[in-house]
Amino acid sequence: MYTADNNDIYVFDRGYLDFSLLETLHKNNKYFICRIRKNTKQLDKTHTDYIIKNNYFDRLRIIVYIINNKYYYLCTNLKENIDSNTIKNIYYKRWSVEEYFKMLKKTTNINNINETKINNIKKNFFCYSIMNKLLYLINNHYNNLIYNKNNTTVKKLNLSNLVKCLYDNTFYVKFFMGTFTMNELETLFKTIIVYTYSKINRSFIRICKRSVFLSYFKSYSINNKRSCK
Repeated sequence: MYTADNNDIYVFDRGYLDFSLLETLHKNNKYFICRIRKNTKQLDKTHTDYIIKNNYFDRLRIIVYIINNKYYYLCTNLKENIDSNTIKNIYYKRWSVEEYFKMLKKTTNINNINETKINNIKKNFFCYSIMNKLLYLINNHYNNLIYNKNNTTVKKLNLSNLVKCLYDNTFYVKFFMGTFTMNELETLFKTIIVYTYSKINRSFIRICKRSVFLSYFKSYSINNKRSCK
């Protein structure tokens, strides 16, 4: 979240688009920025910053921009005194949060905590969060030191190698006990910091592994007029 006029700005991805929720925030004098699905009515590619009306809002601001030939649409109740570039930058910063949670799920066993007592669950969660934050900081620090980029490839830190090291018993015990010296850390990082090469702007299509099952379940529920509950 960010602030504007001493108030919070709630930032949502298009998966959270719910105009009734946005209306509730607006009525409670809260600001929001939300990405809109491209099939939403009243969207106009010929303008970059304009106002629309719908069943929930008499005045809803739409921001349109293009990245890699792909159109992005944002809706917000922020006033025109905040320029569209600022709004785009706020929405873009949300991605770092997404990446952090992605790394947390990828590099830890947080989805399979076997504890049953709430305090033990919290301990596991906080330990995973601390280790993941450390991993995130090291990864960003060393990647930011790289300047030799060309037009096709980029040099990146080998994350899997770093994860193996940080979750080694020797490392995190000495780290949390505060027994590491700076020389030991520098020597360790020279050993574990390994770079790999990757293509610039490489992306993969998101595929839901449960899509076939969900489609079957939805069609079954509709055809048999049964509640999804």
